[in-house]
Amino acid sequence: MRVLVTRPQPDADTTAADLRRRGHEPVIASLLTTQFTDWGEFADLPRPDALIATSLNGLRGLGTHPDLEDLRKLPLFVVGDSSARLAAQLGFQDVRPGQGSAADVIDRIVADMKDPARFLYAAGADRTGDIAGQLDVSGHRVDLVEIYRAVPIDRLPDSIEDDLRNSRIDRILIFSARTAETLVFVLGRADLLAVSLSVPIHAISMQAAAPVHSAGFQSVIVALRPDAAELLDTLER
Repeated sequence: MRVLVTRPQPDADTTAADLRRRGHEPVIASLLTTQFTDWGEFADLPRPDALIATSLNGLRGLGTHPDLEDLRKLPLFVVGDSSARLAAQLGFQDVRPGQGSAADVIDRIVADMKDPARFLYAAGADRTGDIAGQLDVSGHRVDLVEIYRAVPIDRLPDSIEDDLRNSRIDRILIFSARTAETLVFVLGRADLLAVSLSVPIHAISMQAAAPVHSAGFQSVIVALRPDAAELLDTLER
């Protein structure tokens, strides 16, 4: 199958390689670009006792911290296996993954950190849930740093528009609600929404699926867990 990969780089290339290993033909159109913030804007933050990152880009942001060598020794709470692998590659020594959602991260923190602690949370400008608020209620302190933001594209590449117009895309992968919203927008802007509604959408979560459901896509398949490998498994359904 020809599968449209909509996630930002460099993760789009990772997904494309995974698709090729599974026998599919990936087509990349990153609907969001990532802009990182300089840590100099947060120079006055106190030293944390532990770290939180609920996205791969949050981890990449932590990887640019000027005190990275010190931070690598602290407990780092992440969402799941993909994040844990990247954290290990970045040299973090005490990585504590959840089971795939932000709620799991909170559960892991509450279970592991019995005494009140101060956390540095490297997050995106657009995020779901209120990890900082819920941990504050539990007696912890969270310094939330919006270390990156996702910027949507204005339109699809011409080649992708042509593929959709001529039914050369078999499936579309969606990794976030923001990506789904952007997909609906760029398709509408190119007058391609109506002809695209029959293309099956594979979404990483119910939240990511909501915008395409609302837009009227006829087939929306949701991963059993919010994990990239689980999402690719849905292509076999």
